Amino acid sequence: MTAQRPYRLTNECEALDFSGLHLYRVLAHVPDSESGWDMRQSYRTLATPSPDTKIRCSALWSGYIPVYRVDAQARFWLVEFIYPLEKERPPESVNEPIQGDAWLFFCERFGGPAVHVPVKDGVVRGREEWMFQLDRERFVVGSELEAGAWPPSSNGRRYF
Repeated sequence: MTAQRPYRLTNECEALDFSGLHLYRVLAHVPDSESGWDMRQSYRTLATPSPDTKIRCSALWSGYIPVYRVDAQARFWLVEFIYPLEKERPPESVNEPIQGDAWLFFCERFGGPAVHVPVKDGVVRGREEWMFQLDRERFVVGSELEAGAWPPSSNGRRYF
């Protein structure tokens, strides 16, 4: 699979540090379910993007990039949709607060080890609750992560 472009994220919360991480998905799926992580179960916002389906690119298969924001109080927002393949089209403003629970799927690079960040009642939780991927099957919660254990050495492997 061609590496996909990450979503855009602006972080205004000093208590959260996403340095070196790129947001690739916002998931509705809970990690301790029987089927594990299902990348197809995206969190559904009220706003719906409307890309031109006649224009496609393998690195941006969806045709749009959602732009998110974590405000100073750690509330998570969908700000807008941008359509980079449609040169004349302006961004579509949304400004929708994310309600309920979700999981933010971060990676240092496409296909690399992931960090799953919980959002509870629309608020992004602290690092001690993040789920760090150690290999294709194993995750550890941030409060139990040993120093130097993440990111694991990938040796070119894909993690998803």
